[in-house]
Amino acid sequence: MCLRFNRLLSAGLRLVFHVILSGGKTRINKSVIMKSLLLVLLASFGFAQTTAAQTPPYFNSDMATRENIVPFNAYSSTFQKVQDIYAPGDFAGAPAGLIDTLWVRIATATEGAGPYTDLEISMGQNIGTDATATTAFKTGLTSVFHADSFMAPAVDAGDWTAIPLTRPFPYDPALSLVVEVKSTGVSGEGLNVFRLTGANRRVFSSYAATGGTVFSGPMELGLSVTSTPSLAAPNFNRDTAAQVVSSN
Repeated sequence: MCLRFNRLLSAGLRLVFHVILSGGKTRINKSVIMKSLLLVLLASFGFAQTTAAQTPPYFNSDMATRENIVPFNAYSSTFQKVQDIYAPGDFAGAPAGLIDTLWVRIATATEGAGPYTDLEISMGQNIGTDATATTAFKTGLTSVFHADSFMAPAVDAGDWTAIPLTRPFPYDPALSLVVEVKSTGVSGEGLNVFRLTGANRRVFSSYAATGGTVFSGPMELGLSVTSTPSLAAPNFNRDTAAQVVSSN
């Protein structure tokens, strides 16, 4: 169970048990009793949420424990940018369609890491079926998520955390997928991720670098994919209801 659930449940149960064990001798007003019951209910609700959607629809995890600091830990301050490359077939069963959510498998329990500054995720499928990283970062990627300040949600070690994309990405499972994650820093310790084996599947360096260090092990990643699109989904101006088609 998650840390937040344990703390809420413990607080609520302590109050309930205090009422029971006092045998009515201790005077506790109704508001305290209601508070204790509310804490237990909130804890139960939180537990139901954390157990409901922990596994992404399609993922490449081998459920091993190869923990790594890049790119979400504060100690990776010189490794603020990483590109992971996924070969065709890495996400078994994933159809062609729009990727609207990325999932990352977290290696360290946290009650919420961050905030991360200028967190950006970009994706691309412009390298064919090649799945080999080089010292030069891949270019021509599409920005699919950006936040000036981003707070990672509370998770347990080994759980998945979802990042809904601000711009869904058209995905072809027959091609390799490049996923770039970068940020200018994080307050606090941050968190670690799990990574896979596989030689020359990632390259990492500083935020603005054009090249970096090639290493093994892409990040354990999951995808949520909608139905097959004929074209990338257009953007809409919500205020005027006028369709705005991106030029890139």
